[in-house]
Amino acid sequence: NNNPHLVYEKNGIIYYAEKIQGVWIKTPISPPNSSKPSIDILSYNQGLIQVAYENGSPPDIYYTERFLPEGVWREPVPVYVSYGRRSLFPYIKNGYLTWTEEKFYPPADPSFQIYCARYNVVNSSWDMIGDISQSNMNARLSQHFNSNIFPSPYFYVIWNEEDNYGYTIKYKKYPFENLPRFYAACGESIPSIYCIQREGFIQFDTIPEKRVDYH
Repeated sequence: NNNPHLVYEKNGIIYYAEKIQGVWIKTPISPPNSSKPSIDILSYNQGLIQVAYENGSPPDIYYTERFLPEGVWREPVPVYVSYGRRSLFPYIKNGYLTWTEEKFYPPADPSFQIYCARYNVVNSSWDMIGDISQSNMNARLSQHFNSNIFPSPYFYVIWNEEDNYGYTIKYKKYPFENLPRFYAACGESIPSIYCIQREGFIQFDTIPEKRVDYH
């Protein structure tokens, strides 16, 4: 909606703020003992505000959302429950969520890996992808980006990793699916009337029911 949106933590509470006509409107959106929020807005319907953050001790990653322009905030839900291990530093972008996950509990020598989940627009939940760093070293503080080149997008992840010589920046590229921006009729080998300017279709199998238009 062309307004600035932000999230921040104050005294263990996550606040969301939107600047409307020059005034910041602030709303608390988390329970106590929360920290390190991350925000993104999907171009889904009129806009979907997504916020992930740490909550609890040891912390898990929690998630809440609100549809623009006037939707209400969803009750926060855990993205992943790690049963005593620490889940840290969430980063949410373009329908993907990455974070730092502790490998063992209780840890004699704390070791971490990068976990990932993908947003499911059908049921508003997160589908676990799991450990994407696949490292024996300490992998932490991830950021990511996924391209919009459809139907073969890539998912790019960087993170900080400790090795025998100190800290380095690691990078990986994954051929992950992007979030669909538009749903059209299935089972058509010719352009759907609902997607006149379609770019093409994807064939998932040899039968027509496994074909879907995209735009």
